[in-house]
Amino acid sequence: MSQTSDFTPEKNLYGLSLFWREATYHFAFWDKLSHLDWDGEYIKLMPEVAKADTKERYFLLLKKFSALLKDGHTDIRWGDLASYPLDRPEADVLKVGDKIVVQQAYGEYASQIPVGSEVIEVDGVPIAKAIDNYMDTYMANHNEASVPIKASRFALAGPSGSIAAVKMIAPGEEDPFILRMPRYARSIASPAVKRPTLQFEQFAGGVVYCAINSFMDTHMLKEFESKMEELARAKGVIFDLRRNPGGNGDDAFSILQKLTKKKIYSSCCRTPIHDAALTAEETDWGKGTRMRHERIIEPDVWEGSGELAHIPIVMLISAETESAAEDMVSAADYSGVATLIGEATSGSTGNSLLFPLPYGLWGQICVKWDAYPDGREFVGCGVKPHILVKNTVEDICLGVDRVLETAIHFLKESLLKSERREPTDADKD
Repeated sequence: MSQTSDFTPEKNLYGLSLFWREATYHFAFWDKLSHLDWDGEYIKLMPEVAKADTKERYFLLLKKFSALLKDGHTDIRWGDLASYPLDRPEADVLKVGDKIVVQQAYGEYASQIPVGSEVIEVDGVPIAKAIDNYMDTYMANHNEASVPIKASRFALAGPSGSIAAVKMIAPGEEDPFILRMPRYARSIASPAVKRPTLQFEQFAGGVVYCAINSFMDTHMLKEFESKMEELARAKGVIFDLRRNPGGNGDDAFSILQKLTKKKIYSSCCRTPIHDAALTAEETDWGKGTRMRHERIIEPDVWEGSGELAHIPIVMLISAETESAAEDMVSAADYSGVATLIGEATSGSTGNSLLFPLPYGLWGQICVKWDAYPDGREFVGCGVKPHILVKNTVEDICLGVDRVLETAIHFLKESLLKSERREPTDADKD
């Protein structure tokens, strides 16, 4: 923790002012926030920010200010994640319907917490309230459907090194039990146990499962390409992007190219531009307003190489599919490359401007408004699945992945229909 003596009102206000200025000039979504008095909120926050005397307090104030912009790619970053002030116990929890259930517990808790246990309270606070508190403090509510699901992952979060008193009810039981679980020092941005970047599995009937859990690993594409022979022999491939937070978009599109011979289109984008003379000419001084200008960026076009174009493709998606993974899914949807199964994606993508703030913090402003090439929106609402499927609490308890099972069944049915189809003249040629 930074010492109180390190903090000055002048430096505090400089950081707030820098974020306010960069957002004013560069933020891509002002059209969606006509109701927000951005300047007024900035002025209102000044006295409290000036008095902040710890990094944690300063961080929370700026983060709450950034959350007013309601965008998943606009934020305040802590900087040194090793000293991040929040942590979680060794358990992954997830919102299923209107309940928060334990998806998996680790270490000593694996034998103490039955999978599917419902979380009732944490530290004496009802779990719904705990999630609301986390969203209000730490998350920009860019998508009313996906944000509560993502926030549920952090329902047990609290100060690093503290003890979480978690009240739960095991499946089939009526009486709750309480466990006191330490919040270990690790980045809250990561799941309790790090997943491999790529996971492959062979299913019956020639269906290959490939989970791509991140596009941030520089070795991911090379590892994927080493599996191309195995994938090319498959009768159907399932790409699982449900826990992919994004990363390198070029790697995502390199994979997408292999799935089709069609042209692949990236998003159509809008970004703010600044012309001082034009702004001066168009400013309505009587009303104190000024015009905003933007540049339209046409979609990039990628030529499909088609190594796997002969294979039916399914992509599994969820509210935790975001950024570069969401770009991949939207492009696959637009070009008809894959069948999307699961739930709507996060609704959060775009390029971010990063800049340093006082005390080791970083500011992040989204400068690009992405949409389908035909103008349809997915930022703020997510890419919709072709087949909507949600896991239930019963599925979690039984270890059943209903979304994956639906995908396997869909591919097998598609293959059967293909085998039954009478050959056409085009097939014979």
